[in-house]
Amino acid sequence: MTYMALYREWRPQTFREVAGQEHITRTLLNALKAGRVAHAYLLCGPRGTGKTTTAKVLARALNCLEPDGVEPCGRCSNCLEIQGGTSMDVIEIDAASNRGIDEVRELRENIRYAPTTGRKRVYIIDEVHMLTDPAFNALLKTLEEPPGHAVFVLATTEPHKVPVTILSRCQRFDFHRIDREVMSVRLREVAGGSGIEVEDGALDLIIKAADGGLRDALSILDQAASFSDRRVTAEDVHHMLGTVREEVLENFQQLITGGRAGECLALLGELFDQGTDLRLLAREIAAHMRGALLKALAGGSGHSGESETAPDKLLEALKILTAVDQEMRWSTQPRVLLEVALVRCARICGCGGSEGVKGFNELAARVAELEERMAKLAGDGSLPRGQGWSLQETKASGETDTVYYSQSQKPSAAVTVTKPVKAGDGDNGPGRKRGTERGKIAAGAVKPDPTQEVISENKKPREATGESVRPVWEEGRKEAAASSDEGVPAPTESGPNADNSLEAGENAGKTDGGVMLLQKVTDRWNDIIDTVRRSKNCGGIYTYLTGGAGSWPSSLSGGVLTVSFWEKDENSFFALHMMESENNKDVLQRIVRSVIQEELSIRFMVSKQRPPTAGCQEEPPITHDEAAGLFEGEEQELPEDISFDD
Repeated sequence: MTYMALYREWRPQTFREVAGQEHITRTLLNALKAGRVAHAYLLCGPRGTGKTTTAKVLARALNCLEPDGVEPCGRCSNCLEIQGGTSMDVIEIDAASNRGIDEVRELRENIRYAPTTGRKRVYIIDEVHMLTDPAFNALLKTLEEPPGHAVFVLATTEPHKVPVTILSRCQRFDFHRIDREVMSVRLREVAGGSGIEVEDGALDLIIKAADGGLRDALSILDQAASFSDRRVTAEDVHHMLGTVREEVLENFQQLITGGRAGECLALLGELFDQGTDLRLLAREIAAHMRGALLKALAGGSGHSGESETAPDKLLEALKILTAVDQEMRWSTQPRVLLEVALVRCARICGCGGSEGVKGFNELAARVAELEERMAKLAGDGSLPRGQGWSLQETKASGETDTVYYSQSQKPSAAVTVTKPVKAGDGDNGPGRKRGTERGKIAAGAVKPDPTQEVISENKKPREATGESVRPVWEEGRKEAAASSDEGVPAPTESGPNADNSLEAGENAGKTDGGVMLLQKVTDRWNDIIDTVRRSKNCGGIYTYLTGGAGSWPSSLSGGVLTVSFWEKDENSFFALHMMESENNKDVLQRIVRSVIQEELSIRFMVSKQRPPTAGCQEEPPITHDEAAGLFEGEEQELPEDISFDD
């Protein structure tokens, strides 16, 4: 007599014999009793959980000549033919090998024929997710409205690959992984009926290896019975599957939690020499560490000291071990990867007084301190709320300004002074009072924009040397550069890319070109914005540059153009972040080059400086009341030739 595998010999013949899927068998039995059998079912779930078995039992129940209630009798000709696979009324289709549109068309042609001996023609399509899209489309109409004598049973392990249009036309049943207790009872029943003696330890190993699939468990039991001459021991199962004993896994856990990395590697070397599958070993160690983590979480409450941090360390080790399992799959040196993983786990899970844990605690304390400092900065408004920003504070004569950069920028060592320097206390010579610089605004002149001055790290600020500092307005930059009566330096460009020396600001001739080029960019900024607007796929860039208070060219140095956004505009930081992307920045640089005919790099900045009015034009003249407000009502000493219009 031909030998039959255990999973085939012991395949359930009735709904009552299907193990671990009561939520499905009960529904089908009630549907059969009430005569409410659907025209299409979808059975999905992990492998070896009873999908195809349930489909065949349903087919026998629909065509049984002498049913036991609604259960198939298993003795009539129809039941025997269906069980043997020779029935003309039950058609099994393997969608993995018959997945094309031609096979589905043939099915559609044959479905119209009535059953020969039974009441229903049952079409069982296994691994239905393997059908092609055209095949699914061809099946759709037939599946939706089949003949009254036809029933479809679709089975798959990957229901997410089945089109929604197919799913919506079926009653779906999800098969679960079979419980360990249910599987143990079934395996003992099969072993006893087959004359196989199985130790309890061997049975536990088989169930663990099956991972919820009863068919896999029966196959392992069948193989183990052949390996051990029908008396299966735990050692036999270990040899057959290539797994290691529980005490070896416990030894690994103790070495890892004790921080003894060297002994871990020695033990791994012994197992490697014995021919152990290292990837399987990594999975077993990870599973054992998972069990240790669950025990620590369940029994760790109320303890102090090291027991409180043990779950965290075990969790980190578990992450490392699960990650190395995937890495070893494609590596030509899996042993090296596993050794590195074990060393990392041992260093993380070392004892409480170890150097690794001390370093971990120090790092955690530093992170907590930094988080507290950042929270304080965000709370007092010194730091914009949100992530992705760094700040650079700049000081001059007791005043502080803040310039924000995105993290992708790298500010230079220079400190940028972006607020006007207050005069007084003898700093700017005899006879001057605080605010004299602002008092020198000619009638009808535009509102001043303070000089941005770059101070090198290795040079002292001018206030310290007693040298006068005087702002130079945009309109009179050239004249101020040529003037030397008060030793006012020519303007220099500020920002992370600015020239890092005072000498560059004292030589007016060297900066005239940059000032003139900046003026050219400012004059053509509207043309640049208009070119962005008319360019294809640049709508987002146009929105970022023109939204809210808009943007403007604020400085230029060393071939780097700084484009600023106003800090008080709520969208400024978002616009800065979006424009910092390489794609947006490259597009804007190409447009600037095409309009200005100059090769310039672009950086972006959010500044407290008030932006120019529409189109980057100059602001309206300052009034008498505005000038008085600048100096908080204090009387100022002005030159005789200065007057204000009412």
